[in-house]
Amino acid sequence: DNLQVCYPTTPAQFFHLLRRQVHRPYRRPLIVMSPKSLFRNPLCVSTLDEFTSAAGFQDWIDEIDTGAGIDKSKVRRVLVCSGKIYFELLDERRKQKLNDVAIIRLEQIYPFNAERLSEISKTYPRDVEIVWVQEEPRNNGVYPFIGAKLHYHWIGMKKLFYVGRKPSASPAAGSHEQHVHE
Repeated sequence: DNLQVCYPTTPAQFFHLLRRQVHRPYRRPLIVMSPKSLFRNPLCVSTLDEFTSAAGFQDWIDEIDTGAGIDKSKVRRVLVCSGKIYFELLDERRKQKLNDVAIIRLEQIYPFNAERLSEISKTYPRDVEIVWVQEEPRNNGVYPFIGAKLHYHWIGMKKLFYVGRKPSASPAAGSHEQHVHE
């Protein structure tokens, strides 16, 4: 626990992350992964209440899309992700009008908050399908670190599915067209 690795996905989360860093009596090194494309994403917004709420920075963000009509007791698949891929998944779920798929975001990768993950997992059916989704290749990104932790701390998980690019020596293809295709 000598450093922090975070991937905030909303302006309020970024604000609370920096605020937490400044107010800590002992400041650990903070690594923030946040692409510039989040600044331009119209779904990446926060309300004024989210900035002023006492909740502060959240390590995990459970399903929050109130307009999707998701009943947690009827969810058949939970997508777990970190970062900007969340907004792509959210947009696609809205287009397909799916209300049996929940999306959970991991905002603090390290130190890993296993207790919060266990709390979240108890709110979903025990036979739900768990899928880790990432944009990076399988051997890059968060999956190599998070895979075993998810399997160990999600209550009742039978199998963890992976959705993302196949393993690769580099995080991105040499051309933009190939990267978009992948």
